[in-house]
Amino acid sequence: MVQPGDFDHASDLVKDLAYNKSSCADPVYLAKVRDAIVEAVVAANEARVVGTAGFGSGREDTVAFNRRIRMKNGLSFLAPGQGEPRQRRVCGPHRSRSGRDRPFGTRTANLVGCVVNFACHATTSGPWISANWIHYMEKAIQGFYGAETRVVFWQGACGDVTQVNNLDPHANPEGDAWAQLVGRAGGAEALKVLVGLFQVRTADVPIAIRSKTWRIPRACPRRNACRLRWNWRRKTRRKPAGFGQRKR
Repeated sequence: MVQPGDFDHASDLVKDLAYNKSSCADPVYLAKVRDAIVEAVVAANEARVVGTAGFGSGREDTVAFNRRIRMKNGLSFLAPGQGEPRQRRVCGPHRSRSGRDRPFGTRTANLVGCVVNFACHATTSGPWISANWIHYMEKAIQGFYGAETRVVFWQGACGDVTQVNNLDPHANPEGDAWAQLVGRAGGAEALKVLVGLFQVRTADVPIAIRSKTWRIPRACPRRNACRLRWNWRRKTRRKPAGFGQRKR
């Protein structure tokens, strides 16, 4: 996210790329988010109660999929599009590993709140700004425990995980129906885990913080891979209509 003033010293070309063709932060919105976080932390601290907590994990693998596809020519494309005939298989983890719920529940007599971690981009319903499928996940949990239950959502490791199954030839749901499908499926799995936590709740929850820096060397393409890409580019300068576009 480009911050205001980050590239004021750069050339005109770099400024154009940074400020006009990249995601730029709105300083007014940043201040609003900062103030809201402070208010939420203060409110949570003032409303804290004695209770118990539980941890669990589940698996929902029918609504989130890996969008990186291995093509028939050996290259890997990102979201080549449903119906693209040159697709061969998913590149990387199988879709069953895409989505996982990791709820955390704090209980007194009833569920006070939970944290749900699920890996799937919030891109199911239109280009507008909304809570997307996370709204329906929250409603699924609150429908069982009550509207006063607090639900916090963590995005998870969703780099190449979306609701689009590029290898599925069938039409996808439209608009809000797709958000409902993903959200209610994820919420139902979270509910299954939360309901089972009554046997493993504890008041003794140690807290630890750990960090690790991964030093990954830059990938150096093999010579034959470069030649393969060049030949592919020469053959596909005129791409078929819809190639590389995600269909919803």
